[in-house]
Amino acid sequence: MAATRALDQQLKETQLRMRVISSLAEMGKACSGCLSPDCNGFKCVNLGTGNSNVCIKCHGVHVSGNKCIARFIDVRGNACPYCFLPFHKDIDGTDIQFHQRGECIHKDRIRHVLLWDLRDSNDDGQRAHNRLVTCSANHDEWFATMERNLRKMKDSEISRAATSTDDDAELMNIAF
Repeated sequence: MAATRALDQQLKETQLRMRVISSLAEMGKACSGCLSPDCNGFKCVNLGTGNSNVCIKCHGVHVSGNKCIARFIDVRGNACPYCFLPFHKDIDGTDIQFHQRGECIHKDRIRHVLLWDLRDSNDDGQRAHNRLVTCSANHDEWFATMERNLRKMKDSEISRAATSTDDDAELMNIAF
């Protein structure tokens, strides 16, 4: 029974990783939050709140972004310091030199997904900093957080589409 449970757990983790990895290709083309190819991952957070004090680094609300603890994250070579894509054997496109130049196709979209459930916090980026450090050091945590928040983002889009007054054709574009 223990071996069966271990195999089931391993299968679930593999499926979770594959869902996240498949979403990375889409994320390189469009923001997961607003589905816009023009959004860098932060634009929809700022416009969605209507608050100009939203911090680009932690997605929290600050009077000054200079106080944000999440401005500088030491990823210790485990992830891209710009887009937070982990340097992991299962993920294509994790050439370290490419990411060190800041030429990430994901822009801030991965950070946006990782911090989705921490939006609007007012702790000067402490929880965002802790999350980003943890996820860059622990790739299992990165995959779990990405999958959980991608699911929440999709649910948010679907619920927004359900309460919208758009016609059916526009709803299909939003939901899928």
